[in-house]
Amino acid sequence: MSTSEHKRYRKKCCVPSCEDRKSSQHRFPKDDPAVFDVWLKNINNKELFNVPHETIYCNSRVCDRHFAVEDKITSRRGLKRHAVPVLFLPETIEEPRGIARMSRSSVAGQEQYEDMCQPSTSIPEQEICFGTPSRNEIISVTQGHGSCDNSYINQPSTSTFEQEQESHFRTPTRNRISVTQGYKTKKSVLRDLKVGRQSLLTPRAKHLYGRVIDSSKKLARLSRQLRTYQEKLHAAKKLSDSVNFQNLVKHINTLTYTFILSQIRSQKLVPKSRRFTTDEKILSLTLMKASGKGYRLLSKIFALPSKRTLTNLLNKIPIKPGINKRMFESLKNNVAKMKEIDKTCIVIFDEMSISSYLHYIQKGDFIEGLEDFGNERFPALADHVNVFMVKGVYRQWKQPICFTFSNGPTNSLRLKNMIKEVILECQEVGLNVVATVCDQGGPNKSSINQLQKDTREEFLREGKEKTCFGYCINGKEVVPLYDVPHLFKGIRNNLLTKDLHYRMKDKPGIAKWEHIEQFYFLDYKEPLRICPKLMDEHVIKDRIKKMKVKNCTQVFSYQVGSLMKKIVEWKVQVDLAPEAADTGEVILFLDKLFDSLNSSQKTAPAIKPLKGGLMKESGHEKFWRDSLQILNSMKFFSNKKQKFVSTPSITNLKHTISLDV
Repeated sequence: MSTSEHKRYRKKCCVPSCEDRKSSQHRFPKDDPAVFDVWLKNINNKELFNVPHETIYCNSRVCDRHFAVEDKITSRRGLKRHAVPVLFLPETIEEPRGIARMSRSSVAGQEQYEDMCQPSTSIPEQEICFGTPSRNEIISVTQGHGSCDNSYINQPSTSTFEQEQESHFRTPTRNRISVTQGYKTKKSVLRDLKVGRQSLLTPRAKHLYGRVIDSSKKLARLSRQLRTYQEKLHAAKKLSDSVNFQNLVKHINTLTYTFILSQIRSQKLVPKSRRFTTDEKILSLTLMKASGKGYRLLSKIFALPSKRTLTNLLNKIPIKPGINKRMFESLKNNVAKMKEIDKTCIVIFDEMSISSYLHYIQKGDFIEGLEDFGNERFPALADHVNVFMVKGVYRQWKQPICFTFSNGPTNSLRLKNMIKEVILECQEVGLNVVATVCDQGGPNKSSINQLQKDTREEFLREGKEKTCFGYCINGKEVVPLYDVPHLFKGIRNNLLTKDLHYRMKDKPGIAKWEHIEQFYFLDYKEPLRICPKLMDEHVIKDRIKKMKVKNCTQVFSYQVGSLMKKIVEWKVQVDLAPEAADTGEVILFLDKLFDSLNSSQKTAPAIKPLKGGLMKESGHEKFWRDSLQILNSMKFFSNKKQKFVSTPSITNLKHTISLDV
């Protein structure tokens, strides 16, 4: 049944002459027989005389308009205990038979009822009477203010209107003391105008009356805010004057001081009521970018902004494709505070595939998702993004500085110009760019070759011989490097389908992926494994995750290589070919080479002396010179084509090592 149909078939109020079917209705209080009898007495419905209480409770209702405001529960629909109907009731008639009269002490609600119906000091007639009101006007006013004498309903006259005005201006009792400021203002304004109802005002007076009420509400709201600020100011003053707090401030930095104040202010509030300054949001954003998992843990302990709040802060930063001048201005201010050695950096750029998507930015009035290089836009769907980042060499810092969207991989000519533009901007803000790092993709190699070619031509025009290995930008050499993890993934992927022929210590050898599979299945059958990290995704060709560097380095590890050699030397009768020792030798060599080129710590552990920073006495240079001879002898033989094939991974790895030595 719909809401309208439900209201249409709602029970009629049992109060005589009451036709209200829209207001909320209440059952008789069957749990309190004394109050039940008071309801029957006040209602005076002859049809309910001598009817059992249970029948009345099931079939009769009293609508909400017959109860005073103070008898209602404001938080939800319902009545307070001992509430009785006192408004808009018929004139009192002879008490029905079967209902005993109640004393004043029999029920708490009766005393309230008698107090409400006591007459109060009346207002002179000449001050309030502008004309005899109609019956409907009297009822509407009485409904709004909740208490009046009942005799005027059937006898609308001037004296009845005076009684209504007398009831309207009577001092409120009980919960009426806590009425809002706006309601008090309404009463005072109408009293000053000597008017009992707003409907008696002229149109102009009504307009001014509304303006006064709005102003009073605004004043009340500002007063509440002022009290709140005064309380906060008093609490802050009390805190700042305490000796313990003053001692704490002397021993902490500015960020810690800001964080402590934010916790004192926000801990007592619910999450949705907390407010944070821009500095506090920036501090929280720094923590979240450092570790998202750690920030979630800290959010359970401290009062921190939500992830959505910090995301909205980031969205306010205007970042567009291409060279962002604001980004470099901010970078310039930070670079000015660095030491000269910390300004040495490298430029890293990489390209990745993204999903095509169009989105209209209403604020900027442009479509996002098209091919965009900052200074040029083309009407083609972008499915690749190219990102540039600057990273410190001596000090571990990094900063993304540029990105572009393209349809397919960026062509080499455009990428060459972008590399030059980014390096020039970095040099302009005071950074010393010494190298670039990228993967061995076709456009990347082609753009680097073009930069080297341009450098050679520039030297020829000046009549000089090229002495630098890399290329020159603004008179400074920049060395091109290839991403080492990417090179090792390329070697592993080639070894999956080809055999690696090499010469080490004047002894030839052949490395095959079949030997690694034999070793894995040999170890996998045993309950106690010697290489527990190796799983199907590391060894089985169809299940290998080719883009994960971890899976590659865990195969080319010291543990796997040494065990393969030892098992062959022990001459144990197992399912492992004797030639697997050659594969183990290559794995040990690649493990040492990866440690020497991809170190992240200054001091190397004793078991791996090459897994540390490059120093004069570290032995890196000697190892790289020996490694070049081994890499020069490495060739991949394709069983499918039955011939040796060239692989870019070996060539670029030799190129990277030759730069270091």
